[in-house]
Amino acid sequence: MATSPGLAAQRSLALWEQAPAEGCGIAFEAPLRRCRLDHSPDSLVRIDAFLDALRRARHPQAAEFIAVPAQQQLLGFLCFYAGEVLGRALDQPPLWLRGDQALRLAPRALAAVPPLERAFCARFGAQLSRDGTPLFLPMKGVCGRLFAAEGDDAPGLADAAAPWWPERLADAAVRAAPLPPRAGQPWPPVLPDAQPAGTAPTASAAAAPPPAGDADPDAMHRQALRLLSGAGVTKDPAQARALWQRAAAQGHAHSQHALGLALAHGHGGDVDLPGALEQFRRAAEQGLLEAQLQAAQLHLRHDGPAPDLVEAEHWLRLAAAQGSDKARELIAALGFDDAPPPTLGERIDGWTGRLIDRVVDGIADFGEARRARRRS
Repeated sequence: MATSPGLAAQRSLALWEQAPAEGCGIAFEAPLRRCRLDHSPDSLVRIDAFLDALRRARHPQAAEFIAVPAQQQLLGFLCFYAGEVLGRALDQPPLWLRGDQALRLAPRALAAVPPLERAFCARFGAQLSRDGTPLFLPMKGVCGRLFAAEGDDAPGLADAAAPWWPERLADAAVRAAPLPPRAGQPWPPVLPDAQPAGTAPTASAAAAPPPAGDADPDAMHRQALRLLSGAGVTKDPAQARALWQRAAAQGHAHSQHALGLALAHGHGGDVDLPGALEQFRRAAEQGLLEAQLQAAQLHLRHDGPAPDLVEAEHWLRLAAAQGSDKARELIAALGFDDAPPPTLGERIDGWTGRLIDRVVDGIADFGEARRARRRS
């Protein structure tokens, strides 16, 4: 399965923050860094000015521009950065969706949006923009500014974000100030390991589990899996739960999912269904399919912490869009409307789908290559 957009966002932002000397694999990085991306609302205005300069200097055409991997990474990073800034303003983490996932959730709102412009969409909990839109479309602003015909005054990234700013950012002086990270959000973000979630440790690794420091949530997650199962170590569900709590607090999606399971089933402590739902939601917002399923199933429980068919359908459709047969079975069994048939735009956007996969997986590949260089 392709890397989720949420995980790609974390990798892209981590590479930008942690690799200023060696570069983070995106095109035109040096001039972009001079734009002072300080997480202020005004930094999106500076990005628009950067895109204007790039358009005037290069006269880029969309199909040719996105054929270059480093330029694909640029587009992805700008979207993820804008989502991070907006998430700080709204105090809500962005839930990143692929264009096909977003189209299934809001077919009427997105049917007329070209595939490239809906390549990455974000939701911020249940919040809506001032014009009632549930989805933030940063790529629409980036493409509008970068690929506009000469002389066109096309809306840019700042325009795409404008309907979302809360009232406290109406003052120009406030918009110029950097926004702090959300409470509990580690910053700079941790560069996720490329190891697939739930991969069983090898026999040699299980015999000598590595120390789990707060700086390495992947190591904590792997050690917690061993402690829960007793694979090569003394079985200790309570210690496993404690490790997952530490890693989950750093935003590690697989640890959030595992902690949710521990809370839901009482592994290593009392059952806490509201706490489990919160952990599943956090992991689901990062695109973790298993967590999307768990969140949906908890919302479907009449004796659960938050029975909610709308929320359940939301998470099931996202999981189904990632290829989950279980999600599709539940959608059918519950009588939810089937996903709308492919529109003409969907039938002709195969190349755009491949672009999205390349952007997301390219960020993962670059991060893994960087770790390999450091290990050598």
